[in-house]
Amino acid sequence: MYPSTKVANKALKEGKKPPVTYQQFYENGEKIDRVRGIFSDDLYTGKMIEYIEQGRESGKPFFGYLALTTGHFPLQAPSALIDKYIPMYEKLGWEGLKKQRYESMIKAGIYPEDTPFPEGNPLTKKWDDLTDAEKKTQARLMATYAAMVESHDFYIGRVLDYLRESGQLENTLIVYLPDNGPEGSDAFGPLANSLWKNWTEDHFDMSDEAIGRANSSRQLGLEWANATTGPLQWWKWFIAEGGIRVPLIVKPPQDSDFDQQGVMSSTTLSVKDLPMTMLDYAEVKHPAML
Repeated sequence: MYPSTKVANKALKEGKKPPVTYQQFYENGEKIDRVRGIFSDDLYTGKMIEYIEQGRESGKPFFGYLALTTGHFPLQAPSALIDKYIPMYEKLGWEGLKKQRYESMIKAGIYPEDTPFPEGNPLTKKWDDLTDAEKKTQARLMATYAAMVESHDFYIGRVLDYLRESGQLENTLIVYLPDNGPEGSDAFGPLANSLWKNWTEDHFDMSDEAIGRANSSRQLGLEWANATTGPLQWWKWFIAEGGIRVPLIVKPPQDSDFDQQGVMSSTTLSVKDLPMTMLDYAEVKHPAML
């Protein structure tokens, strides 16, 4: 969506605003037409299942990497899913959601009971300082994000259902994780600049009425990003727990000898630890430095 560095630099040197960059789609090394009229999670999930099914006849193990793009900006989701969440977030507001997340995470045992509730963030505004109209807009933004997460959950479920129905689930190692904390960048926010704001407004419909639609590029914003982290502070872009501490879920194959099955761990690790761990588990030697 955003212009490539080369395109952006050329346009800026000429005193122009960079255009939107549309990435070329490829499949198995071949150029294909850009797929339209479908949410990306639906497209990618369908392709993942298709690829696994095509390889079943070989009898060989498979490796699948499914990188869904929800929840992430631009906030876009089916309107029916969005509408059902609006009243909840309008009632909770930013502070209410952060408190709710804090309490639910402690109740679930993710954090110890003596975990302090974080003080207010210096960059975030207060929910009660908004007008009623502003609260409705903000509630719709968060509702759209929630709709994207529900959709994301549905498509992960589709993959699991396929593996279960095809008799492959019990023999598959599944690793699930996000790439970073919540996205706090916002073209209308305090950390943005006029070039970014103007560029976004020139290329997308940034009106409140367009929130959730395909031609909108609205973002979650600092306040909701901060709220979703519960007991943590800050968000993506910051080297703080809210930006870099994320969950990692591992579902081992049945009858495997994993030492900590069913255990919740607070061990610190990096995504860089995962490739070598997977290769070691699969008894595959790393080919070389690429």
